[in-house]
Amino acid sequence: MRRVRFLPADRYRLAKRERVRENRSSSDSSATKVKSDADELLILFQSIHSGVNSVGKGMLPKDLIDKLTQMEKLSKRLRNETP
Repeated sequence: MRRVRFLPADRYRLAKRERVRENRSSSDSSATKVKSDADELLILFQSIHSGVNSVGKGMLPKDLIDKLTQMEKLSKRLRNETP
């Protein structure tokens, strides 16, 4: 078995490749997280939309305030995570 000897420049290039791989994997996971948060926000919006229509008729759904709070948290998180 032949041993390969790395020069300092080679070590630098290898370390740089590893950092690029790590950045790609972390950006993929953050993109997936942003997409799932956006999907959840859409579902919340759709459910809140129907709840707000019933408020006009004099009825307030029990979970409307909780959904609005969750929607606010998700929108803040999305705002902070997107470049």
